[in-house]
Amino acid sequence: ACVVSGSSVVSFERKQAWAWRRSLGGAEMCVRERCFAVLVAWAGWAEWQFRERLLAQLPDVRSVVEAGKAATPAARAAQLDAFVAAVRLIEQDAARSPLGLIHHIEMVDPAAAARRRYGEAAEALVAEPLAEALAIALATEGEANALYDSLRALSTLKGTSDWQPRFLGGWVADRAESFPELALLAEHVAAMPKPQPGLPSPDPETIAQARQFAAEGLASERALLELARAEKTAAVPPWSLSQAAPGLDTILIHRSGLPIERGVPGLYTEAGWNYARSGAADAIRRATSEAATLLPSGGTTTTEAVMDLLQKRTLEVWTQYLGELRVRPFTDQPTSVVISGGLSARNSPLSALIREAWRQSGGTDRSRSHANQLRVATALGPAIQFVEQGRMSEISQLFVSLNVALSVLDADAEIGKKSLMDAQERANSIVALQQAPLLVVQIVEDVISQTATPKVPEVAADHVPKQATSAPQPAQSSQSPWGSQVAAACQAAVSGHYPFFDGPDADMAEVARIFAPNGTIERYFRAQLAHLMDTSTTPWRWKPEARLSGYSPGSAAFLQKAVAVGEALFQKGASPDIPIVLEALAQRGAATVSIGGAHAPVITSGESVTLNWPGASPAQGFEISFNTGPGLEKKSARGPWGLLRFLDGSRLRPREAGRRFLIDVRAKSARAYLQMSFAGAANPVSVRSLMRGLTCPFTL
Repeated sequence: ACVVSGSSVVSFERKQAWAWRRSLGGAEMCVRERCFAVLVAWAGWAEWQFRERLLAQLPDVRSVVEAGKAATPAARAAQLDAFVAAVRLIEQDAARSPLGLIHHIEMVDPAAAARRRYGEAAEALVAEPLAEALAIALATEGEANALYDSLRALSTLKGTSDWQPRFLGGWVADRAESFPELALLAEHVAAMPKPQPGLPSPDPETIAQARQFAAEGLASERALLELARAEKTAAVPPWSLSQAAPGLDTILIHRSGLPIERGVPGLYTEAGWNYARSGAADAIRRATSEAATLLPSGGTTTTEAVMDLLQKRTLEVWTQYLGELRVRPFTDQPTSVVISGGLSARNSPLSALIREAWRQSGGTDRSRSHANQLRVATALGPAIQFVEQGRMSEISQLFVSLNVALSVLDADAEIGKKSLMDAQERANSIVALQQAPLLVVQIVEDVISQTATPKVPEVAADHVPKQATSAPQPAQSSQSPWGSQVAAACQAAVSGHYPFFDGPDADMAEVARIFAPNGTIERYFRAQLAHLMDTSTTPWRWKPEARLSGYSPGSAAFLQKAVAVGEALFQKGASPDIPIVLEALAQRGAATVSIGGAHAPVITSGESVTLNWPGASPAQGFEISFNTGPGLEKKSARGPWGLLRFLDGSRLRPREAGRRFLIDVRAKSARAYLQMSFAGAANPVSVRSLMRGLTCPFTL
């Protein structure tokens, strides 16, 4: 019994010990759980506090929106630029939280929250001006593919097509010249989170007309547009000058003023072509689907047709890109030495650039169709052949001579000038330059022209023979024959006068004396400049011997504009008399049109009428009157330039490359769609944009 009792006692003690240990373990577990809970709570609090501190750096969305509603598109863009800069800082700092966890959780990620707030601000500030621009584009664009683009963008914005903010951003970017202030918002358009069905729509008549004209476009053009604006296309990296030809980005600039960092969109590169081979089919399907909704008739296309069009567009993009490159201005002697030194390298960076353009545009891709290989060879073959034959060594040697001359220019002015003149004479006589690609010629011209020694002024125009026999000599001041006899009179005729600038009407007779065929500018051009100008290209450019003598590209552009204006305004001599055919396509209220005192009814049920501009009484200008029954409504613009003044305030849709124009004329209770047709594309309305802001240079 005692043994049993002892055993029981031992067993009892063991049970007690085990129970104690278990209770102790439970307490420890409880403590651990509580500590863990406290730690988790602290971590969550620390992460949340970190998140709130980051988000506090953002501008207040409500304040940004309220301030932006009354601001111009440029001011709105500045506000959103500041907002997105703050978002990028938060994105950089989001991973630096105390535990580095919060940025992995989408719902509470501070970077995601910052992007959402930025999207709200972008939506509030971008949607309205975008809708207004779309309405203007749909009422004024005349080219079929541009109208499809605008209809498609409006459908996306309103939510009747799938939401593609990149499509809208592309629409804005492609119309930077038409809507320069809106272009500042292009980056922010893509941040809009959703469509805006509540925005006002253009009137049904405008939409119907736009749909009708858009249907005239090719299905392959619509498919290529869908391909260019697709989300996957945006993932194709753009081509960069600094990566492809290191060092050139410090030597070259864009003539247009765009940053040199802006390269070639990814679609127009070798990688873009490879992507398009598989992406074209999807783009065709989307374009077909959208056209069925947006257009009265569609059409079909094939992958081959889209790829052929992509090849043509790729060559256009690369040709334009290379043609825009210019040498940075020589602001000082060290800069000129660095630039000429960089271009004199044995392995010329220009050669690398030409090889890149050849490769990226498909020159090395033998899998492309024979027709496309021929297109590439025609556009860029001469340039790559020039490089492969080693002809760039002659150009590099020229830059070596220039570099030496520029290096000693300050140390010994006489020696430097002599060396520099030798280099210029060599450039004028070098055979390779006459056969070099346009890119190389432009670069050499830019460098040499900036180091050209001023020459003696030109002799008077009256004493210059038709064919000059001496070296070209650019005008250097307003005292030269060009400056004193031509530019001064030209500037007096256009400065502060309409249609060149806002102000009173320019004197028609004086404008004719300057710009008309056989006028002052054309006579001077024929006598002294025609043999120095290459008019076979657009824009016109000075021939190398003239450019190397100091003639500027800007003066070539002016002369081309001046000749075009003269031919359009004064087709038959110094007194303009241009027939205009008028038709009414649709109207509410019978319309009568008057030009220079001559009147004619223009109604949908009647035949077209012809009136001449500026008419027998130019001072009476242009007038349209509507007979609405109870009364007569009139809209007019007086003076010899009244037609252009009236059209400046109207919605004008160009057609057939400027030979025809559709005008939407609206009165209080009447409206008319008029078609205005000219005999050719050179007419007063088509050159309106050339006249606006035209300034006569005092030096060439």
